[in-house]
Amino acid sequence: MDPENAKAARSSAVAMLARRAATRRQVVDRLVRRGYARDTAESVTQDLVARGYIDDEAFATSWAAAARRRGCGRAAIVEGLSALGFTRSAALAVAEATVPPEDDLPLAQQAAERWAAGKDLPMDGQGAQKAAARLFAYLLRRGFPAGVSRKVAMLTVTRRAGEDSVQLDNNF
Repeated sequence: MDPENAKAARSSAVAMLARRAATRRQVVDRLVRRGYARDTAESVTQDLVARGYIDDEAFATSWAAAARRRGCGRAAIVEGLSALGFTRSAALAVAEATVPPEDDLPLAQQAAERWAAGKDLPMDGQGAQKAAARLFAYLLRRGFPAGVSRKVAMLTVTRRAGEDSVQLDNNF
């Protein structure tokens, strides 16, 4: 490995990390995209890990907490961390610690209220059914379990339509 090339790669990596935190995989991939050899990128990244500049565990925890604040459920957090290069088991452990199962219902209710806020949803029979189906799909995309998503969608739409004014079909 050329010492000058390694020094330039290190400077580039430190500059990247000064702008925002990154995972070990992200730093290696960015260095390779910038034209550094993979072995140089991996060596530089390993040195930065050893010095504490890169901490994948802290990054994952921080990323998951931010996703939770944005209203994401466990499944969305696991998918996001997996896309960032974390193993599925590591991503699942971080997601479980960040969003325990007992938090699913209140988080899904908050996400549903944000989704419905400001929307002029038609609340007659067919319109309410369509709104519930759309809300259900939205909550699934946000990473909430299907059972929680269905329950919250039905409760939210029923509450907005008026308890007695609409009867929702559970098939969505």
